Amino acid sequence: DAFYKGEIGREIVHVLRAGGNPVTTEDFADFRPRWKRPVCTVYRGRAVLSAPPPQSGVQVLETLNLLAPYDLPKLGLPTRSPAAFRVLSSAMRVSVADRNAYIGDPDYAGVPAAGLVSLPYAAVRSSLVASDSIPARLTPGNPWPDDTVTPAPACARLVPFAPSRFAPHAANTAMNPGDDGYGETTHLSAVDADGNAVALTYTNGLFFGSGTWVAGAFLNSAALNFSRSDSSANARGPHHVPASTISPTIVLHDGHVEMVVGSPGSAAIPPAVVETIVYTLDYGLDPLQALRMPRVIPTVTDRLRLEDGFSPTVLEAARQLGYVIQTTPPVDLSFGGVHVIARIGSRWVGAADPRRDGEVRGY
Repeated sequence: DAFYKGEIGREIVHVLRAGGNPVTTEDFADFRPRWKRPVCTVYRGRAVLSAPPPQSGVQVLETLNLLAPYDLPKLGLPTRSPAAFRVLSSAMRVSVADRNAYIGDPDYAGVPAAGLVSLPYAAVRSSLVASDSIPARLTPGNPWPDDTVTPAPACARLVPFAPSRFAPHAANTAMNPGDDGYGETTHLSAVDADGNAVALTYTNGLFFGSGTWVAGAFLNSAALNFSRSDSSANARGPHHVPASTISPTIVLHDGHVEMVVGSPGSAAIPPAVVETIVYTLDYGLDPLQALRMPRVIPTVTDRLRLEDGFSPTVLEAARQLGYVIQTTPPVDLSFGGVHVIARIGSRWVGAADPRRDGEVRGY
């Protein structure tokens, strides 16, 4: 009540209205949180839960679905094997195109999240994975026919995000993808003694948010994430929540928490989460080793951002595929800041990404 109906809320309204925002004290007093079920898929025999729209768990899960048919350890590490690199980079690129096209506020527009994370839709998009060349710009697919597909039993038991109740709409072509930029985002992973877990990602948008502060806190800059198109699922409007790349994720094995993972990093968030899961579950790396692996961040264009550490053979193969490579020094903070907890045998093992500030605490 002190926040929504008291002095703090009134001060926020005063500052917003001074900037031209029509918010009222009644809007604050009437606010209610909207609870959403997570999106879910099954990967390597595990149920993977991630953030529902308008967050970007769909991007994480679609990537995992596209990777599932491949024996990644047999292909080798993506940093050394052109074949593994081609599979990983192209799968992540497909999911970027689909996420950009369809993500938005599911309470006000059709968002085919259930279709995007379905295995039948991954089968439709699989021809774009591990192809011998890449298009200069990847176009989105059509997940709407698969939006009502029955989820796998391991997901159905968890009551995942439901099919959209709105009519299908065309893919958005005017998305603000929230590409480069460090941002002001924090992720926390937590597990208690009973195995209960929380993956929490909080964002203020840009550094210092909107640059406007009230009662000692900066207001966020999330309105920048709305689409430029009024017909998009991510169009701005009263009470609409803008799209976000945050993707807190929990992995369950036999119904028990096995991994808790998430990251800051704008467009780097879903790829960083995927690569942490893949290096831990597929390659069997220690969580800290997984975080130290050089990352690749794809876009819908032919531009590919890489940290130093990929072999010359992989870099040359990527260029032959048609990628335009942009490399940065290792442990670059624009490549995320994953905080992960994983169950290794009978122990919980936590790791904080060396790219950003953070640490592990036990009890």
